[in-house]
Amino acid sequence: MSAPEVFSFGTAPLTAHAFNADRSQVAVCPNTNELHIYARSGNSWTLTATLTEHDKVITSIDWAPQTNRIVTCSQDRNAYVWTLTLDAQTGQSIWKPTLVLLRINRAATCVRWSPLENKFAVASGARAIAVCSFDAESDWWVSKHIKKPLRSTVLSLDWHPNNVLLAAGSADARARVFSAYIKDVDEKPAPSVWGERLPFNTVCGEFAPAAGGWVHAVGFSPRGDVLAFASHDSTVTIVYPSGPSQPPAAVISLRVPSLPFTTLAWTREDTLVAAGHDCQPILLSSTSGSWAITKSLDDSKSGPSSAPRGTVGRLNNLGAFQTFKGADSRGVSGGSGSGDTVLNTVHQNTITLVRAYEGQPGDVRKFIVPSVRLAVCLSFSSACRSFINFSTRNNSLIAVFVTQLLVLVHNAKTFSLFKGTIKTSDFDNSTSSDAYLLDTDVPNDFGGPLFSLLSRLITLLCCLLLAFAETGFGEQFFGHWLPVLGPEWGVGFLGGWEVYLGSTVLSHHNPEMAPFVTGWMLACIGVINLFILGPFGKRIKQWRAVLSDDAAADCLPPGAGKAAKFGWGIFRRRRAAAAEKRSYA
Repeated sequence: MSAPEVFSFGTAPLTAHAFNADRSQVAVCPNTNELHIYARSGNSWTLTATLTEHDKVITSIDWAPQTNRIVTCSQDRNAYVWTLTLDAQTGQSIWKPTLVLLRINRAATCVRWSPLENKFAVASGARAIAVCSFDAESDWWVSKHIKKPLRSTVLSLDWHPNNVLLAAGSADARARVFSAYIKDVDEKPAPSVWGERLPFNTVCGEFAPAAGGWVHAVGFSPRGDVLAFASHDSTVTIVYPSGPSQPPAAVISLRVPSLPFTTLAWTREDTLVAAGHDCQPILLSSTSGSWAITKSLDDSKSGPSSAPRGTVGRLNNLGAFQTFKGADSRGVSGGSGSGDTVLNTVHQNTITLVRAYEGQPGDVRKFIVPSVRLAVCLSFSSACRSFINFSTRNNSLIAVFVTQLLVLVHNAKTFSLFKGTIKTSDFDNSTSSDAYLLDTDVPNDFGGPLFSLLSRLITLLCCLLLAFAETGFGEQFFGHWLPVLGPEWGVGFLGGWEVYLGSTVLSHHNPEMAPFVTGWMLACIGVINLFILGPFGKRIKQWRAVLSDDAAADCLPPGAGKAAKFGWGIFRRRRAAAAEKRSYA
């Protein structure tokens, strides 16, 4: 086996990639909303175009080899088809985007062109698959949805060679085969082992992993008569259908001694390559009807020289895992050598996708395997950012909410304690020299307690509403019912509301200092949002928080995520052990 070629496109994780037909160009996403297109020049790659139509991270890319069109989908719930055209002004070739009407309310996760390239499918977190075809009259791409019986996010897609059947793997622990037949677009398919009459959204097969788990990858064999899928329970399942409306002839479940696979690709009818969290591509092959792991495709002459080469299942070998394991179980620091922080694989992190690079379907000789760097660190930092976002963006709202709740509880306790001493005359200013009842902020007027209670409850409700709008929770609700608090508006209206809430708090009698301080803080922040940040529009919602979800992913120093995750794991195990001791006691 020859040494693998290594292409480097910076230090950012590669969330998606796709090559053109002759492999002279590649489109990659460096974990941003940008699509970078590189052209090969000898052994190096030169950036030729940067496409920035998406608003959020691009999750999947596919490049049609015959029509030379690129389709991308993103977390912003949109997809675009990019066509290379000549600019009328400059005469240069540019990539022109065409909008796709997906009609989904969750992020798009995966996109794949059909074999004839006259349609494509987009998976999403909306429990739906959008099958898109071109509408020449309107000059855009329209979609039809496959929904039932999907019950969770669709993670992977693969087309059958007949251009009609579509395999999908989803987070509800199921791999399914659907009919994506579109009238006036597809010709009537020939009968196959998956079915004969195939109207749109027909379920031709539904299969589950042996031990359950998200289905990360699905793939038809080159002839389309066999389906393989990889799931989160570290199994690869191969399904041999027997005919329409009949149980499969055989379902082979292969448990692998490694971390779960996230991608797979067929090289021949009896061979496939799978890869994932184990950081190395694994060759699986069939002999006399039984499937087994053949070998790891990592080359011993490539990769970090200080890392020893291992077999399938890198966690069984010496390395960083053994260092952490020894520190946790035996309190041993240090490792087995100078390279104990380097994985014994060519790739140093999760492999995200395996695609054919050279050869034809059924005879693939080379494949491309990108990987993610800093994957563990980014996963941890994403959780940190979500928490820090809530506290930094909403600290004033939280402070007002807490103080108003405490005032409400204080008033209730006071009235409960002195309810026998309060008389009707206490609510009349003409008979009482006190403007407020007892030691509260309730006005000494008729109906004062009722309207004071309503004011506090409305203030609490408004604080919760604004906090949810700021964090993006219930985005669909705000976009439909309160668009001024949704993602398409800026912070001007939010600032006005905050000024109103702060004024409401300050207009009340405040026996304690805390409500007074929090009211001023909220009013001041509202003024800033209204007059200073308001003119920036919706962009300011992404920019004004340093650790927002759309900010730079490299917010933590290298290794900080791994160290924090390791420390948190030790804490959880010790807490579980303490709970077990208490249960025995």
